[in-house]
Amino acid sequence: MYFLIFILGTCFGSFFNLFFTRREIKEDFIFKASYCLNCNKKLKFWNMIPIYSYIKLKGRCAYCKTKLPLDLLTFEITYGLIFLVSFFFYGLSVNFIIRALEVSILFLVSYCDFKTTYIYSMDIIFLIILQILFIILNHGEVLQSLKFALIISFIFLIIIILTRQMGLGDMQLAFVSGLFANSYMDLLKIFTLSFVSGAIFAIFLIIFYKKGLKTQMPFGPFIAIAILFQLMM
Repeated sequence: MYFLIFILGTCFGSFFNLFFTRREIKEDFIFKASYCLNCNKKLKFWNMIPIYSYIKLKGRCAYCKTKLPLDLLTFEITYGLIFLVSFFFYGLSVNFIIRALEVSILFLVSYCDFKTTYIYSMDIIFLIILQILFIILNHGEVLQSLKFALIISFIFLIIIILTRQMGLGDMQLAFVSGLFANSYMDLLKIFTLSFVSGAIFAIFLIIFYKKGLKTQMPFGPFIAIAILFQLMM
């Protein structure tokens, strides 16, 4: 069963990678067949088997032999693990489906923010809907969760106004993070961890890549990290 869940996750990973790519170039990601971005050849089914095809083709297009982005393999493996871990904690249940989708979208948001420094509002809306649904199904207090979400997003808004170092997408993702808090202490942990992980990454960039203190970096991934830690606690 675990193997099948992992395979399912890799299929979602392949789709989410396609979704990210097509959204950035504003192409249809549902009805248009998969093709090589270099030679425009339509891909056969056996060219799109998650992980296996990438390894068999040695990371290259089956037709023009152009090197495929490593991101494709990264997406497939990561999403396979996301589904596997979610299944381990929740079994075959509605909670498993919701959590797997939530973490999948969180990874997409983080990846998109890291690559483009942009967070799509539609992704945030899906996260809000999924988490509120999770709260309702598990007999949680929706109003309390919304209160935490408003508090932390308001704090982020103040930081944005004062520093001009973050965007409204970060505030929206902060709102989502508040929905995962069950207490003020959880809220403090999420807020603190997002900034601590961001600071550690900034120090890493300064030391190893000689970046300056004013170097802009996406903050969404660090909010996502804080949410993931909250889920594991």
